[in-house]
Amino acid sequence: MNPEISERQFIAEIKEKVRSAQYEALKTVNVKLIQLYWEIGKSIAEKQSESWGKSIVASLSKELQAEFPKSSGFSTTNIWYMVQFYTDYQSDINLQPLVGEISWSKHLVILSKCKLSQERQFYILSTSKYCWSKNTLIHQIENKAFERYLLNQTNFNYALPEPTSKQALLAVKDNYTFDFLDLAELHSESELEQQLVKNIRKFLLEMGNNYTFVGNQYRIQVGERDYWVDLLLYHRKLQCLIAIDLKIGEFEPEHKGKMEFYLL
Repeated sequence: MNPEISERQFIAEIKEKVRSAQYEALKTVNVKLIQLYWEIGKSIAEKQSESWGKSIVASLSKELQAEFPKSSGFSTTNIWYMVQFYTDYQSDINLQPLVGEISWSKHLVILSKCKLSQERQFYILSTSKYCWSKNTLIHQIENKAFERYLLNQTNFNYALPEPTSKQALLAVKDNYTFDFLDLAELHSESELEQQLVKNIRKFLLEMGNNYTFVGNQYRIQVGERDYWVDLLLYHRKLQCLIAIDLKIGEFEPEHKGKMEFYLL
């Protein structure tokens, strides 16, 4: 293996270990905070069911901010979100077990932008599984990741034996939305590559939160010949390189052969 690639992989692995440790520490704190907000929302909802007026929220907000001036989560607006959080999730057997999976700020995004229970469940689980940042979550919602997920459902896991089902799943085309690219209707592969590199942050957000950009037109040497990979990414969770070959037009059998060649 190229020693430069090996060193980059080693550094990427160490960075991932640091991120993992930080994430686990933050997750513990997050669970406690979500539990607190859940209890506050529950207490207010119960008082309102006893005919208490809305003024209790403003009074509570004022008192909590005075008592805990270093805490920023006790605004009137945020407390009303706690009430919505509890009332929307407490009777939903699918959502209630997931409340501690993501941070409060990400819950607020899902509460405000998603109304269906199944949609909220999808984004909570995806955010937790793929470690989406708040911006990535917003980007995925705006690009209708849930709707695209529903369209791509298959019965391969049930209808086919395991080795075949995995191959079949890999053969199903994943949909990506690159509407941030400034391209004419007719464009070349080179123009597509240049725009993706120019908009690399948005490109990586669309690909997923575990990707790191390694380079474009990345040279690999086989024997005495040089070959060039259009885009090379690194997947931190899988700990492997991802080669992308950009093509305009219909799929051709030789495209598959070229990608298999990169695996050698």
